[in-house]
Amino acid sequence: MIETIARILSDHSVVLPTEIYNEGWLLRLVLDWYFQRAKTSPQAIFHKDSRWFSEGSLSSQFLARCRGDKLAEAHTSADGVVGHFKIAQRSEIRPSSNAKQLLIIEAKLSSKLSTGTTNARGYDQAARSVGCLAHIASKAELNPNDFSCYGFYVIVPCKRKSDFTAQTTKASIRKKVKERVNAYGAEKLVWYHKTFLPHLEAMDVGVITWEKLLCDMESNGAEKKYRDFYTTCCKYANLL
Repeated sequence: MIETIARILSDHSVVLPTEIYNEGWLLRLVLDWYFQRAKTSPQAIFHKDSRWFSEGSLSSQFLARCRGDKLAEAHTSADGVVGHFKIAQRSEIRPSSNAKQLLIIEAKLSSKLSTGTTNARGYDQAARSVGCLAHIASKAELNPNDFSCYGFYVIVPCKRKSDFTAQTTKASIRKKVKERVNAYGAEKLVWYHKTFLPHLEAMDVGVITWEKLLCDMESNGAEKKYRDFYTTCCKYANLL
């Protein structure tokens, strides 16, 4: 059956090429390469006993308190999660009790970070992902300073890096989460000051380019097919 699916996906007369040549599959290929290498040779992306998962669901501090809650948001989907965690029902990511690594990764080619949720238009994808990360780590009773690798990254083409830099600074994320909390009045202030801010301080957040990752992979023996796949993704994303 897997062979049949592969044949169908490779036939561009019946399936759009973007079903394969997209940021989701590009991220999976890159993470898989690093994960396979980490089994025999240490790789910075994967710490000992860590794993990766695609399209994991992240719980939020701002889930509905009651039916029809006009401030609520749903779970957030993460393009990639790396670290020490378990996968619960409905693909929900739950950090391990002794987690030392936990990274949320957002993969982009031509698209932008989402600008907000239905009930919080200014709460963009970077702020939401970092807020969820702090929330799930604190729910697991993890001290932010116990992590050796903890944070949120957006992976983008080199030519688009400047489009994401301002949104992924700690100052920008702090401001957007504070605005989200302010909508609740005093209800969420304790969480913001006692939980979110210490976790944000311990995180690394920022932008990485696909080109940098590919160069690192190639210097460690990756075949040309990975860069070829990236080039094809860029072609169908109208980035060439």
